[in-house]
Amino acid sequence: MYCRAIACDFDRTGATDGRPAPEVYAALAAARAQGIITLLATGRVLEDVQRACEELSPFDAVVAENGAVIYLCRDGRIIQIGEPPPEQFLGALRAQGVPFHTGAVIVGTWEQHGHKVLELIRRFGLDAQMIFNRAALMVLPSGVNKAIGVRRALGELRRSERNLLAFGDAENDISMLMDAEVRWNRAPSRNANLGIHRR
Repeated sequence: MYCRAIACDFDRTGATDGRPAPEVYAALAAARAQGIITLLATGRVLEDVQRACEELSPFDAVVAENGAVIYLCRDGRIIQIGEPPPEQFLGALRAQGVPFHTGAVIVGTWEQHGHKVLELIRRFGLDAQMIFNRAALMVLPSGVNKAIGVRRALGELRRSERNLLAFGDAENDISMLMDAEVRWNRAPSRNANLGIHRR
């Protein structure tokens, strides 16, 4: 495999306690200096990533909202994949006391509210999916995930997932990891082994 792109998850992979891990960012910056495309792939909303990171210079693009929003760092262009749920859905979440936050497309809450979220998705007939990230729960349009966002970002940057090395640690990283030619993952359980896998 000829590595020409790297996609790195943020929390618990490229960051510690919500702040970028200096050694990871230094390695990604060094890779980018060698002509390798670097992507930050996260479930966070873009504004949250921009606040957490003093700069995004180690990256060519940020794949935010679990694939729904792509930020191309060089020209500041934002690409949105999918539409947010209707306001009636958000109003129903509020009425049922479900805490949540929103981005351009994503709705995020916690896994303990999953049954209420699913009930409302069915009630409103939404073409939506629930994706888990440890204790977090994300609602996104059906088919939108990190793999879709990473593929779109790589396409914009003229790279292929066949040249991709990916890092992640949770359920929402699986689609991205399965797309990559080489992937590093750690299952969410405490006793999980670390592993590097080739496709």
